[in-house]
Amino acid sequence: MDWHLEGPWGSYTWDPEQMSEHFALVNYLHSLGLTAGVNTHDNCGVDKSEEQFIYMANALHLQGV
Repeated sequence: MDWHLEGPWGSYTWDPEQMSEHFALVNYLHSLGLTAGVNTHDNCGVDKSEEQFIYMANALHLQGV
């Protein structure tokens, strides 16, 4: 549960204090033929404060959010 930044539930932003090399970790797992997933509890949706919010909004063609 320590991979995300905000609160115990619902965040999509990696916590650099807990998982500073998350891309390297996922790439390493893939190099071993493993897949990685995260257990998310998005009961609050994706907040505008999340690093990935703008990418999600663009992918969903949301304007003016």
